[in-house]
Amino acid sequence: MIGLTLDTSYLYASIAISENDKILYFKNNEKVNKQAETLNLMIEKAISNLKLSFKDLKYIAVTTGPGRFTGLRVGVCVGNALHFALKVPLLPMCNLATIAFNHQEKNIGVVLEAGVEKYYFQEFSNKINISPIKIIKKEEMREIKKKLYLVGNVDEVNDKFFLDAKHIAKFANYKLKNLIPNYLMPQYIINNYIA
Repeated sequence: MIGLTLDTSYLYASIAISENDKILYFKNNEKVNKQAETLNLMIEKAISNLKLSFKDLKYIAVTTGPGRFTGLRVGVCVGNALHFALKVPLLPMCNLATIAFNHQEKNIGVVLEAGVEKYYFQEFSNKINISPIKIIKKEEMREIKKKLYLVGNVDEVNDKFFLDAKHIAKFANYKLKNLIPNYLMPQYIINNYIA
């Protein structure tokens, strides 16, 4: 089953086309905060390079956050548009869960940058979340790090992990076993609550 994976949740746009567990195409755009300008062109180039048509896509997987507001909106809008146009299933992919799925440690906390001195945090055991997503400050992260192995995109973690469409494609292929088509909604966190 061929699928398209989109990640626009942080500074760059990233796409992958995979067939089952094999990545057929991957591109990480190096233009900072240019997701809206580059994502559609990246998708067209990938489809063309692989000599596919949009009809060959059997699902779309898109990061829904948490992440940067504008980037999330770009990816979610493109994902929803492709879903409606192609009538294929849409997989919402949480960034924190995707990182936990792709990491080897059993019990981890995933930490992602959420602004100046603020971080998204969620705890996982055996790749399953055991806490809600919340925003923490640097001091809280230091205390959590004393008890829990931290993974994420900030300097203070035990293991730095930069999410891209390849990681999302791997998790999406795993999730296809329990496929339920969805309309995507970005995960915004305001005042420490998911909005």
